[in-house]
Amino acid sequence: MNRYLREEHGLTLIEIVIIVIIVGIALPSLFVLMGNLSVQTFQNRLMTQSVNLANNRLEEIQAFKEANWDWYKTVNNYVETENIDGFTRTTEVSYDNAWGNSGYEAYQVVVSVTHPKFPDGYIISFYLTKYTK
Repeated sequence: MNRYLREEHGLTLIEIVIIVIIVGIALPSLFVLMGNLSVQTFQNRLMTQSVNLANNRLEEIQAFKEANWDWYKTVNNYVETENIDGFTRTTEVSYDNAWGNSGYEAYQVVVSVTHPKFPDGYIISFYLTKYTK
């Protein structure tokens, strides 16, 4: 028999213990990381949808203003609260006869979008002026 050949009998107990310790530390850390990524992805998706819903409303009102010279008479028709795919979009319009110190008549439009899983939501505010100075 060749005395230089060595027979392998598998892993020793100490090698198995080290493998179990390494796996025991690595796997839970990996699961926590994956869970955090999943939560963050969900929150980002809600934020993106909220921003899109608010911007859609803003563009709708601006297009209405561009298409109608007497837009200021009926802009209040956009005041409403809507439920869209689990989101709540609220549009408010308020009149300001002397916007800030500018002296312009203006309408402030505030669009807020919330979701039960995103209660702070997203709020966008803009002014429409009549340029009557």
